[in-house]
Amino acid sequence: MLRLSALGALGLACLLSSTALAQQVTKTEDGGYKIQIERAAAPAPAPAPAPAPAGDGSAAEAPAAAPPSQAGGYAWKDPPRRSRRPVKIDPRWAIATFPGFRMNADGTSEISVQLSKKPEVEVRKGERTVTLVLKNSYVRWSTNTLPLITTHFNTPVSSARLTRGKAGETLLVIQLREVADVRSQLQVGPRGTSVLRVSIPKPAKDYVARDERAPNPVLSRR
Repeated sequence: MLRLSALGALGLACLLSSTALAQQVTKTEDGGYKIQIERAAAPAPAPAPAPAPAGDGSAAEAPAAAPPSQAGGYAWKDPPRRSRRPVKIDPRWAIATFPGFRMNADGTSEISVQLSKKPEVEVRKGERTVTLVLKNSYVRWSTNTLPLITTHFNTPVSSARLTRGKAGETLLVIQLREVADVRSQLQVGPRGTSVLRVSIPKPAKDYVARDERAPNPVLSRR
């Protein structure tokens, strides 16, 4: 039992009212208050639900939970990058940049590569592949190694791209749809620069329908 003032008894009664306790407050003869506290009995737990009777086929059973759905779409994962040793660049090497493709008005086509200097060119021909080896050169920026796709151009060329060869070599690899007489020449430009031009003849047959062909970016040869 506790003896408290009127204010203290009121505060304690409010506090205990929010708990699981039972209290009784009475006034004493000397003007105080007496609080009798008893712990309330815990409520009995709710009875567990009775198990469902075994199904006899008369009642419909609850449907099984459906597996979580997966949102459709396209996903990819970048492969881990392979560590490569840094290549020592000779300042005397030519920088190969701006590989390009164009169609001419007469049906022929051309592939070109800009070079900061004049390299030595070696041509290696296969049945449907032509590789031009640019010696004493290198590709400085990786964006120049992206392939040139000619799907919508009526040309014997299927694709062309610059690739890094061994130290001091750059490869221009041309994939052909048919056997073609591919010719190349190196034109010297101002301030020691040069341009590699690869001429491709007209195709022996049409690979792209006229209504599906891309417009010629260049209408005539200068």
